[in-house]
Amino acid sequence: GNEAEIGAAFQRAFDEGLVQRQDLFLTGKLWNSDHDVDIVPQACDHSLRNLGLDYFDLYLIHFPVAWKHTGLDKPSWGASELGSTPLIDTWRAMEALVD
Repeated sequence: GNEAEIGAAFQRAFDEGLVQRQDLFLTGKLWNSDHDVDIVPQACDHSLRNLGLDYFDLYLIHFPVAWKHTGLDKPSWGASELGSTPLIDTWRAMEALVD
């Protein structure tokens, strides 16, 4: 993905005073291969670290079909296998991210 590059651009914009974090509404997305309940918080944290952010204003499910987890650094592409995590379980794990 391009999160690290976007994170560098955010940091530059913040450092140069072009914009402040609180003036932006930023959305992140949970990738299809990260639907497992124990992976959801790890995937969110992974994206936040890559982007150099403390929080998302909105975190959504990229596509409502779970694929088998392939690792946070290598999301499933192409020959993906369907996962077994029910969408409602993914949703509940995402709701648990809200403070």
